[in-house]
Amino acid sequence: GRDQQVEGLDQVVGITINTVPRRIAFDPEASFSTAVQQVQRDYLESIDYAHLPLSTIQARGPLQGALFDHIFVYENIDWSDVNQQSERNEDTDLQIHNLQSVEHTHYNFEITVFPERELEIRLVYNEEVIDTAFVQTVADSLQKVLTTVPLHTQLTNNKVMAVSYGTFQDIAAPAVTF
Repeated sequence: GRDQQVEGLDQVVGITINTVPRRIAFDPEASFSTAVQQVQRDYLESIDYAHLPLSTIQARGPLQGALFDHIFVYENIDWSDVNQQSERNEDTDLQIHNLQSVEHTHYNFEITVFPERELEIRLVYNEEVIDTAFVQTVADSLQKVLTTVPLHTQLTNNKVMAVSYGTFQDIAAPAVTF
């Protein structure tokens, strides 16, 4: 979504998303928590450019539009709250129930995170371009990392990668299913 500091944003009806390309490089010997803090610092330093349209960024780059073929989406709206608000609205005869977000992008692979009461992660992919086994490997790796790293935040990025590949055995990952 757009930064809340955009004047009148709360009155806008329609799409207010902005795709911001990010390249993230991790120091293999740094802790995962240090890497996450660096990503946050980098984001805050670049926030002044967040409203530059993706099409402009793509047109100015050397690849002329082919910057990436995958996307990570953090869906920062809690639809359960929106549904509860619409059901409680007694000031109008119009009632809206069961609001949902149904989106489709043109990217070959997307990971969408819905941080509601329980974390939901959706992996959507173009079966003509992306192999199903690859997507399953990504899902398995995400599960391993997301169930291990919060309990061991000082793991180095090398060890986090080993956890994702299932080759790091010094710690026990709790059993959790997606």
